[in-house]
Amino acid sequence: MPEIPQSYGIVVNPSFKSNIAMPDTQASQMTSQLGQQLSSNLMNIATQMQYQNIKEEESFNAAQVIDFRTKLATFENDKRIALNELSPNDPKLLEETKKNFQTERQEFIDNYLSNYTDNKKLSSLIKRQADAENVDFNFDVDRTLSNKKREYGTNKIYEGIYSVNQRLQNGGNAAKLSNELNLILQTGLQSGLIDQNDINREKDKQKSIIEDLQKKYELTKQANLVANGQIVVDPTDSEDRKLAELAFQTQLEGTIKRNGNPEAMTMNFIQKTGYVPNQIKNNYSAMLNVGNPSERIAIAENIASLVESNSRLQNQFNSDDINFVYAIKSRLNTGLPAENIIQYAEKDMNKFQSMDRVAKKQVLRDQKKQLDNKFENLKDDLSNPNFIELLKSNPQIEDGIKKDYETLVNDVFLDNPNATFDGATEFAKNQLKNTYKITTVGKKRVMKDAPESFFSGDTSWINKQFEKTIKNVKGKDVNLDNYVLQPVANEIKKGKPIYGIVEVDQYGQMNVVLDQNNQKLYFQPNLKQVKK
Repeated sequence: MPEIPQSYGIVVNPSFKSNIAMPDTQASQMTSQLGQQLSSNLMNIATQMQYQNIKEEESFNAAQVIDFRTKLATFENDKRIALNELSPNDPKLLEETKKNFQTERQEFIDNYLSNYTDNKKLSSLIKRQADAENVDFNFDVDRTLSNKKREYGTNKIYEGIYSVNQRLQNGGNAAKLSNELNLILQTGLQSGLIDQNDINREKDKQKSIIEDLQKKYELTKQANLVANGQIVVDPTDSEDRKLAELAFQTQLEGTIKRNGNPEAMTMNFIQKTGYVPNQIKNNYSAMLNVGNPSERIAIAENIASLVESNSRLQNQFNSDDINFVYAIKSRLNTGLPAENIIQYAEKDMNKFQSMDRVAKKQVLRDQKKQLDNKFENLKDDLSNPNFIELLKSNPQIEDGIKKDYETLVNDVFLDNPNATFDGATEFAKNQLKNTYKITTVGKKRVMKDAPESFFSGDTSWINKQFEKTIKNVKGKDVNLDNYVLQPVANEIKKGKPIYGIVEVDQYGQMNVVLDQNNQKLYFQPNLKQVKK
């Protein structure tokens, strides 16, 4: 049998079977391996490129979503700021603003999406982001609007309260306005705009307003009585001064509103009340010292006229001003020009100002005869026929007047550096002209600090009040001529006409009158009780 030659491509008696043809050479095996590797590499490259494209798309989309979210957040923040700055006083505008914000926000989103109409995936991501942010945005808008509406409601509550209080302060019906306030407060409480503490506070405030109004009413009422001369003002008492100042300002404002004459009103006020308002004293002092000569003389005459009508007024002016007034007044009848009158008055004041007390006492001694002559002139000023007769019937009164006159001249001249001799005598004259009066209250007589000297005009009402006072204690059958008033010195100094009462019996014995409680009886004229 022929022998089969051996070959690399033929395997004798193979141990296993394979469907893959095995290369019959080493080179072909290598080629096969290279092909397989190349194919595998190409597949890997394709997969990697596809993955890279996906990653790049995802990165781009993520960046655009971040950009959108940033721009949307800026847009929404601007709207939040605009909403916070919006006034709470127009609820309709608040609702319209919310709708406008939603419309503008959707337009913003649509405008952004228009750049990516071909990118469905990105558009979907942006929409989802917008929807997620919309929840927070709407919550913030609704919360702000709710606060604005609450603020609007609270404002309306307090506007109502303010209106009630304003009408109350302007004289509205207190009971009616109190009911209106209660209705407003209950409405605010039920709506949750205010709490019970707010209610308590506002009620206390209204109560305080009513109390202040009552005080103001009483004060104004008293001020009107002062302005009408129905309450005697004590210029040394701070409360009385406040009352008088209020009375003056009230009358002055009323006069100006009516286009009246403020100067005439002022003179009438001072004469009626016996009080010189601070504003007038300051104005008079300024014009007296820095005006032109004619103005200074006119003011001096005004002050002198006021003092002559009520000598107690001179104590309310600055002593230097009063001294200067009298220095001017003593030269008014000389016929000199205004400039010379002022010049000589100032020279006279300067001359006496440079004197010491010893030199001034010598002037008083040298002027004793002139002082006596001035007192005789004073008696003429004080007197009317009845006055003279009453002085004759009681010489002690005349002696008392002269003593008071000389004491006043000495005190004023020595104690005031700028006082002139003529000024001191003029001061004393005016003081005594109002201090000594004929009184018809009780026994008719010349009296120091008589009740009539404290009031202007008809004073017959004083007699009626005195009669009632006596009859309340002594019964109806009394003779008023048996009763005499005794001034209470401390009260008279304060400008208050308060008197003790003494009964003079048939033997001339004087007995203090007591009241029902066995206490000393006092009499004080009260013009408030006089029916007009």
